[in-house]
Amino acid sequence: MPDSKVEPAFMSVKDTAVYLSLSEREVYNLYYEGELGADIKRGSKRLLDFQSVKAYAKRLREGAA
Repeated sequence: MPDSKVEPAFMSVKDTAVYLSLSEREVYNLYYEGELGADIKRGSKRLLDFQSVKAYAKRLREGAA
């Protein structure tokens, strides 16, 4: 059976901070500056679009090169 890995559709702010090696405050700042794209709210919890987070990380890598 092939190894199938499913990526999340959305990530919490906390998980996004870990993924990007940033603080949660920095993630919120990036979100409010429009750097992290789409989000949804589940109750009081904000979830960020994983593809947007990955695209931001890619832009960082390309800018650092």
